[in-house]
Amino acid sequence: MSDEPVVTETEFEETPAQVWRALTEPDLVDRWLPQSPLVPTDREVVQSDPQRSLRVVWRGPEVESDVAFELIETKDGGTRLRVVHSGFRRPTSNLFKMAA
Repeated sequence: MSDEPVVTETEFEETPAQVWRALTEPDLVDRWLPQSPLVPTDREVVQSDPQRSLRVVWRGPEVESDVAFELIETKDGGTRLRVVHSGFRRPTSNLFKMAA
C-alpha cells in the first residue's frame, strides 16, 4: 500500500456549518459517498471539532485508511475544504486470510 497521502482542497459557496452537515449527517454522507465495492462500509469518527475538523477511519473489505477533513471559512462566508486521505492499509481480517 502507498504511504503517500492524497491531499485535495476544494472551495464551496456553502458555509462551514452546511459543509459540516454534509460530512457528518449519515443521510447527507450517503448522497456524496454512496455504497459501492470501492466505498468504505464502516466509518468511525476518531476526532471531531464541529465546523472545523473531522478525522475518520474508513474500513472496507479490501482497505482501511484515515481521512482528515479541515474546514476553513473563506472571506465571502464560504468554505475551503482540505481533505488528507492517508494511512492506507489492508484490514487485519484480510491479513489472516492471506496467511492461510
